[in-house]
Amino acid sequence: MPDPRFFQTLSSLTVAALAEHIGGEVVRGGEVIVSAVAPLSSADRGAIAFLGDRKFAAALAETKAGCVIVPPSAVDAAPAEAAVIVSGEAQAAWARASALLHRPIRLDRAISAAEAAEDDTVVVEPGVILARASASGAAAASAPTPSSGQASRSAVTA
Repeated sequence: MPDPRFFQTLSSLTVAALAEHIGGEVVRGGEVIVSAVAPLSSADRGAIAFLGDRKFAAALAETKAGCVIVPPSAVDAAPAEAAVIVSGEAQAAWARASALLHRPIRLDRAISAAEAAEDDTVVVEPGVILARASASGAAAASAPTPSSGQASRSAVTA
């Protein structure tokens, strides 16, 4: 489930509505309602998960997800109690579902390291932007990641 410090959960959707928006085909369980995205290993009945690689077939068999997105070759491996959406691009379809079910919380006010840190042992590296999240009031940090140059976020307990 997305971290509530950084993501607002939007309205729940039926599997049928999700499939229509993400470009998948419902095999079963179109009436099932999902409210979150999650990995196969931690998904619950209210979540949608995906199988992106056959090396996770065991996790698919054991998942408690209410819905799974799978490639056509994995339909028979999906748990009988889960709704199933078929997609030739399961991971991308799951990412689109994530955007329909969750919205990033805007970090709207910069704060100092002293405001965000619990004690003097906290080190704030150059380039980190500390901010207060507008919806939750939690402090968060954002900095470019070494591999991508894209910002990543992590929570800071204040």
